[in-house]
Amino acid sequence: ALPETAMRKVRVVELPVARIELTTPEQRGAAPRALYELPETSHVIVGAPVYSGQLPSPVVEAVASLDGRGLPTAAVVVFGNRDVGRALQQLVGLLADASFRVTAAAAFIAEHSLSSLLPVAQGRPDRSDERRAARFAESFLDGAEGALPLDPLGPELQGRRSLVDRLFPPTGPSPESVDEARCNGCGLCVRRCTMNVLDGETRRYRDMAAKARCIGCQGCVRSCPTAARRCQPPAPVRWLIRRVLRDASVRRREPWSVVASPQAVG
Repeated sequence: ALPETAMRKVRVVELPVARIELTTPEQRGAAPRALYELPETSHVIVGAPVYSGQLPSPVVEAVASLDGRGLPTAAVVVFGNRDVGRALQQLVGLLADASFRVTAAAAFIAEHSLSSLLPVAQGRPDRSDERRAARFAESFLDGAEGALPLDPLGPELQGRRSLVDRLFPPTGPSPESVDEARCNGCGLCVRRCTMNVLDGETRRYRDMAAKARCIGCQGCVRSCPTAARRCQPPAPVRWLIRRVLRDASVRRREPWSVVASPQAVG
């Protein structure tokens, strides 16, 4: 979730980088062992997307299954230029409960997952975002060893979900369609599905139970290399989405971060 420049910054200071994915059910199942195998001198950056002002349920479940072993950790969320809500506070709290020592936290911006309906934050993260990400990564690495953990309830992490987010949570099936003429059968949508609900042959929901588990992340739509999958909600829903995203489509929001220190915390 942290922009790639931050990862390049880590490499500049000649630290090895291990990436542990939490996207698919298989990856989430393998994550606890992969984390356990990291050296005790490791620094951890945990990134997650913001869904309607909070963390998606797969992230909550995945983080709860981990054992942070007191490793210094940075909590990072990425949102679509609209509202970070309580997601960052939620992630810091989950990591603390899982024995991570969270000494830094940040919120970065990326293109909104529903930009096909109304362009929002296209081209983000841009160079300005990447420079901020690099500075954040450097500050986290420089100060993590001596820093006290962040307080999940501290004022710098306080956030609230908006009324719109509470009334219209992003749950339920994604209203996508498949253009068979465009589909090349690569199966990328199936492999990228966060909830493993797509059939490998038909590339549609396996069954009604699978459809009910879909969280509407649009991962299948955005990963399709031929634009064969499209998000096509009914007209009233499309109108509502565009209205909700209207301000985010014209107003630029900036990343922000906090890095703990013995002087600033405690």
